Amino acid sequence: MRRIIIYFNLLLLYCTVNSYAQIFENSAIKFGGVLAFQVGHQAPRFGISFGISKDIFSWDNFTISSELSYIQKGYSSDLNIPTNESYQIRSNNKLEYLSLIVYGRMRIGGAISNTNTYLICGLTNNYFLDSRYGRENYKKSTIGLLAGIGGEINISAPFKIIIEFVINNDLSRATKTITRELRNTTLELKSGIKF
Repeated sequence: MRRIIIYFNLLLLYCTVNSYAQIFENSAIKFGGVLAFQVGHQAPRFGISFGISKDIFSWDNFTISSELSYIQKGYSSDLNIPTNESYQIRSNNKLEYLSLIVYGRMRIGGAISNTNTYLICGLTNNYFLDSRYGRENYKKSTIGLLAGIGGEINISAPFKIIIEFVINNDLSRATKTITRELRNTTLELKSGIKF
């Protein structure tokens, strides 16, 4: 977690010192809550995400964007502890990833706001950072698909509020062992400010 905060701060410092206002145009800072699942475990776990995004190409109703974000995935499950008085404890394994996302946004009619509602579809490449348990058992990277819906709300020029709901499903397994097909799935509700 400490490493990702350092990298994030260095990136923000670089953008601030070496760029003009055009770099920040069509960029966004996003924060969100995550509900993470992992196949083979009983219950989801809650986590956080934050990141920055930038529109790369934009046409009339279609935009291609990229995003760099930190996201907490993982699972929660009940463990039976065999003792004289057998009992269960809740295991909460937090998996930390740095995600590089490339996605398209297609504007649609006003489900969230009058004219700025859009559908999201894209690819993710997730780089494993850390785990609470069994760090050595996880693959260094996974690939996934994401889909969702979002909207932009104009508050005052040049700022907009962003609200997005995204489902992210990994196509490759998270663990190195072939016997356990553990794949991450997350539901993410994020909001932020677009410049």
